[in-house]
Amino acid sequence: MAKRIGILGSGMVGRTLGKGFLNSGYDVMIGTRDINKLDDWKKTGDNALVGSFEKAAKFGEVIVLATKWTGAENAVKLAGKENFAILILLAKQFRNGCIMLRWLRRLIL
Repeated sequence: MAKRIGILGSGMVGRTLGKGFLNSGYDVMIGTRDINKLDDWKKTGDNALVGSFEKAAKFGEVIVLATKWTGAENAVKLAGKENFAILILLAKQFRNGCIMLRWLRRLIL
């Protein structure tokens, strides 16, 4: 089982998921454009880490994309497509799954 989770996105969804993963015994790194805004996240525990999108993608055995739709493409590009093994999408904003899959395929493949 994967023990390191990389989360791309530092908003409410990313932090909430991160706390859940921490409570379940995982090491979690949240990737963000501004690491200074996550000082409170670092205090969550020794296994709560902060880094760039690229560092979080390299860190995680599983990557969670938890950005707003408008920031998703940039986050994936900054993370580096070579750093993805398993990606979980939190896609409430996606209304058409086919469009989402074509978009993701274009970015990562």
